[in-house]
Amino acid sequence: MKKLLIALFCVALPLSSMPFVHAQEKKETANTSIKEDVFNDGEYAYGDGFQDIAEANPYARVEGYTYQRNGNYILYNFKTTSLYKEPYGNVKAKLSPKIRYATKRYGNYFYVNTEKGSGWITTWDDNIQELEIEDISAQLKTTKTLDVYSVPIFDDRFETGTIPAGTYTISKRANYFAYVNNGKYKGWILTSYHDDGTVFSKQYATYLNTKRTLSQTSVNGVAIKQKLLPKISDPTRSGISMVPKYVTIHNTANASKGADAAAHANIQYERNVNRTAAWTSWHFQVDNKVIYQSLAMNEVGWHAGDGNDSGNASTIGIEICENADGNYAKAEKMLLI
Repeated sequence: MKKLLIALFCVALPLSSMPFVHAQEKKETANTSIKEDVFNDGEYAYGDGFQDIAEANPYARVEGYTYQRNGNYILYNFKTTSLYKEPYGNVKAKLSPKIRYATKRYGNYFYVNTEKGSGWITTWDDNIQELEIEDISAQLKTTKTLDVYSVPIFDDRFETGTIPAGTYTISKRANYFAYVNNGKYKGWILTSYHDDGTVFSKQYATYLNTKRTLSQTSVNGVAIKQKLLPKISDPTRSGISMVPKYVTIHNTANASKGADAAAHANIQYERNVNRTAAWTSWHFQVDNKVIYQSLAMNEVGWHAGDGNDSGNASTIGIEICENADGNYAKAEKMLLI
């Protein structure tokens, strides 16, 4: 398993700078004989007590709805929203619709400077769009004409035109938006959605020099198998190309007998084929005997509990199986040593 992580590290960043994101989350029950006792990715994730990982790796962070993180966030409250004195605190003021920027996050609350003073706004309010903007240096290849926006906000009023199929240098990324400025074209390319909000049925934008799968077929004698999701669909397979920067480690929170890597690969596959509205997907599921891949490593999964931010947008998600008839301690030990 250690070799699997090293292989994934080589896909993204050097091992010395590779952060882990360790999160346990609850996901929605699947329509299958092996079930998951969990909630959707978009709701929340909570820390599962693996502080020892953070102590062993200073880059580690435990996700949760109270975790704190600095970043570069753009938010758009397209309706009146509340400004809070502090996260989960009292309302300080009401804010009119406006694009806003934040550099600090506390769970789903974001610290902003506004026309009514500083405070926190939250994406728990359904009238806010939010994306994390990340610096990137990559080449994006597009195979059809795509829409361009002045800001990475999915709203017709910010749409400025289109950009033809081609290969473009990208300097910033906000999940399904990619920023280009080559003198002729300037703006945020919408890579995965029509302007009416429907998801593309094919992947028309792909970051070059990224890998879909591992070249090896086994690590430490453990076979790597593939059962890739065939259909692009919002609830399960995003179709959003990414350049992976991190590895996110989860537990399945599923102790049922038979809830091994193959079973969870089947859960994902069945959801995808049947278009089950689970809003959850991840790249690899592992037990102590086999590794299954469900998503391409250069495609966004819905697994980190942070919506459109870097947990989902820039990490490869790994689920460690906890089935009672397996050996979870062995699987976890192999993964973390």
